[in-house]
Amino acid sequence: MLAIALEDRTPFAPPPPFPTAVAAIASFHGAPMVTDKPDSAHLLISTIRVRALIAIAESDDKSQPNVKSVLRDAFDRAHLPAEIEVYKGTLHGWCPPDSRSYDHEQAEKAWARQLAVFKQALV
Repeated sequence: MLAIALEDRTPFAPPPPFPTAVAAIASFHGAPMVTDKPDSAHLLISTIRVRALIAIAESDDKSQPNVKSVLRDAFDRAHLPAEIEVYKGTLHGWCPPDSRSYDHEQAEKAWARQLAVFKQALV
């Protein structure tokens, strides 16, 4: 199973009753993935066993510059492969073609990375 999140922490939450059923996740400009709440997405990383792509809009990175480091640390502690990248010049909502902040070049790059990560997880 593959999971994609465009706006929330869903891919970090294991799908009951099959927490090992997901092989790969992708998050494009996900909503707050690092918070001080006990159900913060970064705290759920230790409960999953997946390959991950976390694509962060540059505008989101500017407003929360620590997110990428906290996520990297969480994936490293869990010994999970994760590609975490800030996509230069992008605004929140940059991947969906119908978004006002759509960035064709960077969205195509992110979708291609998603396919590569998913392919690696399924081999």
